[in-house]
Amino acid sequence: MARPLCILFALILLTRWIGPAATGDAGIVSLAARSPEHTETFLLEDAEGGALALIAWRRLTQDGEDLLERETLWRGGTRVLHDEHPQAGSPRLIWRELPRERRGGRSWMADIDSESNDVQTVHWGTSGKVHGHLVGDATVHMPLALIEDLRSAQGLTRRARVLDPLTASADEMLIHVRPGASPRQPVAEARRAGLEVLGLPSDTRVRTVTFLRSDGSIAQRTLMAGDEVLAFQFQDGGAWAQRIDSQQWLHLSRHWGSEPGSDSERLESEPPVQPR
Repeated sequence: MARPLCILFALILLTRWIGPAATGDAGIVSLAARSPEHTETFLLEDAEGGALALIAWRRLTQDGEDLLERETLWRGGTRVLHDEHPQAGSPRLIWRELPRERRGGRSWMADIDSESNDVQTVHWGTSGKVHGHLVGDATVHMPLALIEDLRSAQGLTRRARVLDPLTASADEMLIHVRPGASPRQPVAEARRAGLEVLGLPSDTRVRTVTFLRSDGSIAQRTLMAGDEVLAFQFQDGGAWAQRIDSQQWLHLSRHWGSEPGSDSERLESEPPVQPR
């Protein structure tokens, strides 16, 4: 009787050490380990030019459907994976925050019913596993998939109900696509750097795609040339994630000890990794 109790006690301690957002059966594998067809890489810096985070935007086509991912490697060690599986009928978004020390973190999964527009959610965090339900009153979009749809848009203004993993909600947002970019220095620098990385002329036409929340705050602002993302920011006045080449991204990620897709970066998490 003593041996089973000891084993049970050890498992409880192990679960607490790993953290509630990092328990389960499925290993986390980035799309980087699955040879995505298209990858865009970015560096986020502070006002003094210090590196804050590396970001990779990936697309993989599987069985005729796109799998989308945005991976963020923060300099402090936290890794964030934002994955979207926009399969017909039941799109799914999975958001994972993975601290380097494997304690705590947060995961949020949202399944969209394309017929009713209802969203079933599951949140893993310090309070354990919590189920939620967002009642649908309009078509629900996933943010990365919506950007994919807007890559060829030249100019529009529309409203859309968009999932927001940071607030664990589905909010109505105002979407603007406008030709050109702000002449302000940070934007001009992001534009110049992005065009240079892509080998495009300095007079290449660009567009600005903005997602505005109902309170007027910016959920994302994206600078695009053709169907390529040059740079983006998550709040007005915030730092721009600027386009860098893939070799520089890989060099920095290895220097930080966070090489994408490596076995050392694999954890265990509640949300399933593969599309259903």
